[in-house]
Amino acid sequence: MHLLLILGFGMSCLCSSCRNGVTNLSEDTCSVLASLLETEVIGEALAILEELSNHWSDKANIAASNVLTSILKILDSGNQEYQRKAIRIMCNFSSNSEFCSYITSLGCIPKLLPFFEDKSLSRDCICILKNLCDTKDGRVSVVETKGCMSCVVEILGSSTDEEKEFALAIVLSLCSQRMEYCELVMEEGIIPYLVNISNMGNDSTKVYALELLRLLRDVESEGCFEQNVDKSRDSNDQYEEKKSSKKSTFLNKLSRFGKSSSISSKNKR
Repeated sequence: MHLLLILGFGMSCLCSSCRNGVTNLSEDTCSVLASLLETEVIGEALAILEELSNHWSDKANIAASNVLTSILKILDSGNQEYQRKAIRIMCNFSSNSEFCSYITSLGCIPKLLPFFEDKSLSRDCICILKNLCDTKDGRVSVVETKGCMSCVVEILGSSTDEEKEFALAIVLSLCSQRMEYCELVMEEGIIPYLVNISNMGNDSTKVYALELLRLLRDVESEGCFEQNVDKSRDSNDQYEEKKSSKKSTFLNKLSRFGKSSSISSKNKR
């Protein structure tokens, strides 16, 4: 009962602070919130944090209070209601670029992957990844986390336009950084998804898809050129033949999927 009274008073004060735009809370207040996540009033504490996380702007407080560390522990709790709230809180925090490196350093990405299977949470999960990919550490973690790129690419096949836009933004942020990342997403079978979105998506997703197709095509061509130069220094004829053959690999795939998509579109009409 004592905890509930404290929590009720705290919720009133904190929500009032949010409405007034005051969210740079003291370290003591943050520490209290973190400690409440390990008590019987965890549900109420999560409700307060969810409200505050939309506006929180003081990195020092949240890092010092271990609020995010406590939030991540909830993902292992097995309580679906609490897990949903925790992911929404993480999504809100990740929208503040100052928190992204800290969130990544806590190893949150592997913990998020199982929740991609829950359609009610996939939007928040892919949004978190998109925000984390604004940082170098976030991009590296996405690439190095086993199964993460598969989850991102799968979003492109069966999710909402908003989720697809987040996933495309992730892939573009990766592919624009390193050729190896381009090869990785191609291995995940992204091309048919991109072709389909470039034909059937909304204005935003079409732009992303077309840009990625252009980027992947250029990377494929450049990679084939470099590979053939090394292999055919002693034979210009052999070099030209191989360059032409390998350079067309991506374009052949693109043409095949493009024709398939076009036929599908005509049949729908």
